[in-house]
Amino acid sequence: LARLTPESKTEAELIEDLTDLKTLVVITGGLPLGIKKEEMYKVIRSKKAKGFWPTDVEIAYQKLKSEIAYQQSPNTEKDLENPL
Repeated sequence: LARLTPESKTEAELIEDLTDLKTLVVITGGLPLGIKKEEMYKVIRSKKAKGFWPTDVEIAYQKLKSEIAYQQSPNTEKDLENPL
C-alpha cells in the first residue's frame, strides 16, 4: 500500500501493486492487521483522483475490492435443499 502512492507511476506498476495487495488479502484470509478497508480505499482513490488511472488499473482495483468483500464474507455454504 505504501508503494502505491509515491512510487507507482506506470500502468504496469499500478497493476502489480494492486495485484500484490489482492494476493496478500488471499493469503491472510482478509485484510492484514492494522490495515482498515476504508483507509486503504481512501489511499487508492486519492491516487486515482490524481489523473493517471487506465482501464486495466481500474479492473485490478475492482478485483481487489471483490476479493476483500469475499474474504470478509465468504458465503461458501450452499443450501442444496433451497434453490433460491
